[in-house]
Amino acid sequence: MNLFPAYEKWHEETLAIGKARGRSLERLSIARTMLQEGAAIALITKVTGFSAKEIEQLSLEQ
Repeated sequence: MNLFPAYEKWHEETLAIGKARGRSLERLSIARTMLQEGAAIALITKVTGFSAKEIEQLSLEQ
């Protein structure tokens, strides 16, 4: 039984999940910084891809 292909697939999937989380955290950081600097919600949604509702929720959390 060759486990290498299964391990390789698992490893690729794990890396993809990590990259997705990293991108999400990066977008969140950008949105927070823009909010702190007083950027308009419309601009933040355009830059980060978050919805206006998500940005408003984020501003309430700060």
